[in-house]
Amino acid sequence: MTHTIPNEAFTHAGVFHADDVFGAALLSLLNPSIKLMRGNAVPKGFDGIAFDIGNGRYDHHGSQRKTRPNGVPYAAFGLLWQDFGALLLDERDAAALDQELVQPIDLADNGGTSCQLTQLISDFNPCPPVAPEDFDVAFCEATAWAKGVLERRIDTMRHARAAQDEVRERMATCDGRVLVLTRYIPWKPSVVGSGYLYVVSPSLRGGYNVQSVPKSVGSREAVLPFPRDWWGQPADVLQTMTGITGFSFCHASGFLCAAENLDAAMHIANLAISEGKEIAYDK
Repeated sequence: MTHTIPNEAFTHAGVFHADDVFGAALLSLLNPSIKLMRGNAVPKGFDGIAFDIGNGRYDHHGSQRKTRPNGVPYAAFGLLWQDFGALLLDERDAAALDQELVQPIDLADNGGTSCQLTQLISDFNPCPPVAPEDFDVAFCEATAWAKGVLERRIDTMRHARAAQDEVRERMATCDGRVLVLTRYIPWKPSVVGSGYLYVVSPSLRGGYNVQSVPKSVGSREAVLPFPRDWWGQPADVLQTMTGITGFSFCHASGFLCAAENLDAAMHIANLAISEGKEIAYDK
């Protein structure tokens, strides 16, 4: 289905919630020139997008409200994202963002458990006594904030997707044990479970990092830990123990080492493999 983003959108007036705010943020991200209007009834003959009001395609308050296959009902934000999310992200990432950001907002708006974002948006509502127009001013402020949140999350996901493509290209050229990256980029989604043991990459603080590949994303339990007697030792002790000039750091938890240059980093990784074969799964 081809979608065109009109130049006008309409939602309800008064107290606002995360679903209408993020819906407005999404539309303004798709069409920076869109005019967002609020009121108690959709104007007669209105040909823009009406959402969270009016019983149309993007209003979830009717008796025939839509529900996702996992049981999470749609609210205005989710209905808009369902149609327009793929204009901003590919299908996989659009679905991922729906799960991590859109669904909690939709669920909360439909009477489910609140989430931090819904509370943060709720806090933009002015405290009484206030004039009706004060809600409109606050709605604009909340929408601008939500637009920034949404824009940064989308940008991060785009960069992460490109990064994983780059990581996989490097994996195809390295030795299957030590992955060497030419710049610092997120690597875990592609590397975990691949058979690689360590990742060497330039450090944002200078020099190089040597990081053990964890057994799962989000875990610090390594497939092959660095030798335990390295953990937390100062640089001079590490260099004496290993004979590696430029060995500058080993984290006290044993998941990360640092070196002054690439050559030292590679020596660290290869020595860890050599010394660690017998303790690969030792706890």
